[in-house]
Amino acid sequence: MVDDPSNKEMLLVSESLLFSHKVFYVKDGTRHHVLHPEWIASGVFPPGEPRWVDEGTICNYRLGAPVPLNWSDESRINPPRGSSPILREIMTSRLTGSGVEFGAGHNPFPVPLECQVRYADRLSGDRFRSQYHGGREVDVVAVDMAADMEDMGAIPDESLDFIIAAHVIEHTKNPLRAIEQAHRKLRRGGSLALAVPEMRHTFDRDREITSLEHLILDYQHPVRDRDLLHYIEYFTIADPRPVAAIYGIVKEVFEAGTDIHYHVWTYESFLEHVRYVQQCMVPWRKVWSHPSAAPPDPGVEFFILLTK
Repeated sequence: MVDDPSNKEMLLVSESLLFSHKVFYVKDGTRHHVLHPEWIASGVFPPGEPRWVDEGTICNYRLGAPVPLNWSDESRINPPRGSSPILREIMTSRLTGSGVEFGAGHNPFPVPLECQVRYADRLSGDRFRSQYHGGREVDVVAVDMAADMEDMGAIPDESLDFIIAAHVIEHTKNPLRAIEQAHRKLRRGGSLALAVPEMRHTFDRDREITSLEHLILDYQHPVRDRDLLHYIEYFTIADPRPVAAIYGIVKEVFEAGTDIHYHVWTYESFLEHVRYVQQCMVPWRKVWSHPSAAPPDPGVEFFILLTK
């Protein structure tokens, strides 16, 4: 497909309070935050002077994926550990083709401009704002398909070049099935990019690490009542509530199917589960991984890139 330059617009630089000193590239009605302004002079973007605009103009364009640097092979082998945003870029800066990001919400993952990304979520934009931001007006991506990682039936097999899920896999009730489905939907050479909360650095730090045996049970014999234990643990340890109120809260959220972190991992324990998937379920050919960023970055997430 030949890229149509008429669908591109000049870089936009906003001088508003919300977007102060940010640079955007607009393509096909979607704005992409240029994470590294030095790219303006790099020849990556069409020629032309950036245009200064106000916040209202910026918000007229759909929110899209930020633009990462093209990180070198050496950076992938020996990545800097001081920044989660940089590690996110390194993991996905070599993606090509078309793919899906699950659960992007207000924070889509950086991908190269030439990639075509569709956004999938089980929640609409309004429900996302209500559940995660108290109904406040928050800028979120437009959802292209109603789906989650456990139900990819709407996606044809071997049709995607990449799948991205940041802080999503822990919200699935059946993580092994989600990873298995991703393998089925990817073309050969396609990648599954995961950013996963490092439990030691989050509110889950005092919970028990999810065991492989538990995940296998969830996969082989999924039972909804087993999720009740996740809710009890979550509202007892991660988000503790008064003892007298726990029964009512757990009953309410369980019946409503309210979203929580069902499963929790350290970097090391997640890699053990990946090895099980490779050996016993689906043959991912390559695994690139990196632990959470070092101080002073909060380091709340680790990174896993699986290649089919």
